[in-house]
Amino acid sequence: MVSILDTISPSIQQQTCSCNGESILDQCHFLSPPERANEHGHYKCMVEYSGKVYLITWRGSINYPDITEFPNDAEYRHEEIVFQPAKQEIWSSSKLVDFGADAVLRCSHKGPRPIIKLAHPGDEFRLRIQHEFEFMKAMASVETALPVPKIDQQPLSDEQGIFGYRLQLLNKLEQDELGRRLSDVKDAIECLHRAGFSHGDLNPSNVMKDNQGNIVLIDFGCAGMIGKESSKSVPTWVYPGLLVTTDTDWKSLERFTIGK
Repeated sequence: MVSILDTISPSIQQQTCSCNGESILDQCHFLSPPERANEHGHYKCMVEYSGKVYLITWRGSINYPDITEFPNDAEYRHEEIVFQPAKQEIWSSSKLVDFGADAVLRCSHKGPRPIIKLAHPGDEFRLRIQHEFEFMKAMASVETALPVPKIDQQPLSDEQGIFGYRLQLLNKLEQDELGRRLSDVKDAIECLHRAGFSHGDLNPSNVMKDNQGNIVLIDFGCAGMIGKESSKSVPTWVYPGLLVTTDTDWKSLERFTIGK
């Protein structure tokens, strides 16, 4: 994920968010990165238009197509994705904030946990967000407070299982501030490791801060218990040998320093 919100919001105390602007219903938005489709030479991604979600497929380049004229453009095919009622209700009452390869972030504009993380359609994405939610709960139960988001202990689910969860609003850490606070990031990682957890997917976009300026690590879809076998929902390249270690996190932090 790139961010939970691109703006700093002081509004947690009022239990509302402060998303910039309003959603434009007739404007099309991307919801997932482009990827190869089953058909040779074709690519696909998801978009949102008028509150509905579509899978679009095009041929040629893996780069995003122009969607300014969606749905009236012959450059791509589109097919509506229909959600189950529980997910559709949440979707319809929230606004897109960001997206990644596995999930989208939306904002409900209210409550102490206004950010909603929803898995992309597909069993693999549900499994990954279920894995992430279970680790978030486990980390929340640790006696020493860990540098992780506060979450609603009740997941979002339907008859097919967990499809998302709610979490606190956080603030983006700009690149220059991240460079100045690498020692704080290191402290946060060490705190996580002392509690027995490895993050597994550290990158600048997964480091944020709360309203008090404390470093918070996000996106635990590749997390694991140190010394244990990694989950089947975690890509095999994350932990070489499939045994969860701290090496992945420290190598990622080294890349932060190189890119400083």
